[in-house]
Amino acid sequence: MPKEPRPLGRDRPGQSPSIPGLTHLNNFPAPNLSVGLDEILSGMDDEESPSSTAAAVVVSKALPEEPSIPEEGFAELPVSLIDAAPWQPRTYFSQDAFDRLVASIRSANQVNRPLLVRRKDDGRFELIGGERRWRAVQILGWESLHCRIVSASDLEAKLLALSDNEGQEGLTDYERGRAFKELLADGTAESERKLAVKVGVGHMIVNRCLALTKLPEACIDLLEKDPTLLGNTVAPEFYKLSQTHPELAYQALLKIDQEGIKQEHALNWFKSEASKLAGVSPKKRTVSERSFSFGKGLAGSMVVSKKSIKLSVPDGVDISELESHLLSLLQIAE
Repeated sequence: MPKEPRPLGRDRPGQSPSIPGLTHLNNFPAPNLSVGLDEILSGMDDEESPSSTAAAVVVSKALPEEPSIPEEGFAELPVSLIDAAPWQPRTYFSQDAFDRLVASIRSANQVNRPLLVRRKDDGRFELIGGERRWRAVQILGWESLHCRIVSASDLEAKLLALSDNEGQEGLTDYERGRAFKELLADGTAESERKLAVKVGVGHMIVNRCLALTKLPEACIDLLEKDPTLLGNTVAPEFYKLSQTHPELAYQALLKIDQEGIKQEHALNWFKSEASKLAGVSPKKRTVSERSFSFGKGLAGSMVVSKKSIKLSVPDGVDISELESHLLSLLQIAE
């Protein structure tokens, strides 16, 4: 009897295909060919979004918060955020002294005095005091530096910058004089005396340093290039003589600059040359000598200085009689 053929797909009823490693499913989901690939992927994104968001939250919490910088007070600031002020009073740096500062900071691995800065509108900081230290740590490659942040106007910042330099490696007297002049012009102080009190120096120091800024223009040009040429000790006399002899003042400064003579020697040369131009030597201003006759062909001389009179009497003159005459004149003078 011939076998009855089985329906297609039911050759082995009750047995489903088995694939190693996969869980056996008795019921397969019904196919839904109306759903496109884009919708499927979109649904996957929606399902994964909560976990992605959670991961993002976890990551953001793991990042360290940057320390906030106070408005005022002490803080560690990035060196790259500090800018030099355009009105810094110091224009001259001694290379030897600066090299020693760099070596000292490198050896100690610290700066013993914080920089003085103020905030700028763009979020950066402007240097008020400590320019040499700031330059030194840049050479050493430091990324940050301990600073003191203050709130100060332009005028207050200028005054603070000048005060900060007093007591450190001092400014030259010309640099001080120029800063004093600017502060007086800005109205920071009404007089030299009041400025001296604010800065913390004597009035005579302010006056003498200002004298350096009043020298002839040619002298100022030399001092701008090297402000160490002239100090406040000789400044008043230099200024006084330069009023009538500006060319000699310039020549005197050149002698200091090119010949290396001391400031006092340059001033003495200045005085001597000025006296020659006036037609009067320093000796003739204090000593005079004249001749006179005693009669009968006898001549004498007299030298008069500031505190003495010296008579030279020739032979044949009675000294006793001359003395009597002189005493008589002195008594009349009384």
